Amino acid sequence: MIKSGSPPLPVCLENRVNGKLIPVHAVAWDHASSMLAMGDAVGNLRFWSSATLSEATKAHSEAIWSVAWSQDGRLACGSWDHSISIWKIETATKGSMPSFLNRKGQAHDQWVRGVVWIDNDQAIASVGDDGMLKFWRGSDLTELASEQSPTTTVWKLSYSASTKMIATGNDDGAVRIFQLAPPPRQDTYGNNVDAVIRLAFSDSKVLSFDSEGGLDRFDPVSRTEEKVQIPSDFQSGIVSVRFQPQIKAFVIGYDNKYKKELSGKLAVWNLSPNSKVTSCTTEEAIRSVDCHPTKSIVAFLTKSGTLGLRTLPDLQPVSGQPDEDEDELEDDWNQEARSPPDGSTIPKELPAQRLRCGSCQPYRGISTFFD
Repeated sequence: MIKSGSPPLPVCLENRVNGKLIPVHAVAWDHASSMLAMGDAVGNLRFWSSATLSEATKAHSEAIWSVAWSQDGRLACGSWDHSISIWKIETATKGSMPSFLNRKGQAHDQWVRGVVWIDNDQAIASVGDDGMLKFWRGSDLTELASEQSPTTTVWKLSYSASTKMIATGNDDGAVRIFQLAPPPRQDTYGNNVDAVIRLAFSDSKVLSFDSEGGLDRFDPVSRTEEKVQIPSDFQSGIVSVRFQPQIKAFVIGYDNKYKKELSGKLAVWNLSPNSKVTSCTTEEAIRSVDCHPTKSIVAFLTKSGTLGLRTLPDLQPVSGQPDEDEDELEDDWNQEARSPPDGSTIPKELPAQRLRCGSCQPYRGISTFFD
């Protein structure tokens, strides 16, 4: 139990659990100075108000080293179990228990030494033995940002609401002061799990295509989004993606090494309902694809430097335009730039669809092909 006295002050409180005296590591008054929060060495949380003390609440598995109140009565706790928690209590009457609101497990890699509410109580700052100053959204403890200190341990922190500055006390004997300048809050969307590798606009919607063939369609007007997935046969080996607005389809290049094959694949995925994926196999793995800005043609480049053209959306070879590798284009260039009998040089331009890389290396990209 906790022994308490009554005014006149001083009041002596003893934190006992099952008759054993437990050290108190953290105390903090709320902003109305009507309630005192206490965190002890075994992770218990207690409250004292008007000579009444609450029962112990097991808030953390290890010592609570820091407690901090928000203006609206929420209490943030930082613990040696590496986590941060948020609690709410209305009154510290006998038998009353705080309400659990949220927890961030493994908020730091080491002990959490300090927590404080910042940015009009919309966020929490914390420091710990991992040398990190971290920022968390107050509503759900989502990490917002972090700052690495030159020292391994940050012992304390303090926040000035008027100047929006944070001061930290560090193990190397330094006090470091940071100016809090939160980035503008921006709306975000999307539920892609994998890396987004292509963005496009279509019919006022934003399309985001990820590395496993997942597509998220977002409507900025209605603020709604829709998740679509390419058929399973086309989800692996994606290396390059482009969007062709005329046919409203993604053109995708593949490397079949995941099948332990040297070949590649081209696919056209139309976004119309019930549409099927059109595909064709290439002898070599694809490195890059690019779509003509006005014509229904896609150019592809293989890993060995072969450049080819296909029609869209049926992926048929372009008439009179065979796939060319670098050596063949080098020979064509030399033959078409031979000197006439009078000794002068008459260089001829290569046909527009038969480009040559400026060096003797395989093509690295084809973004200039349709410039």
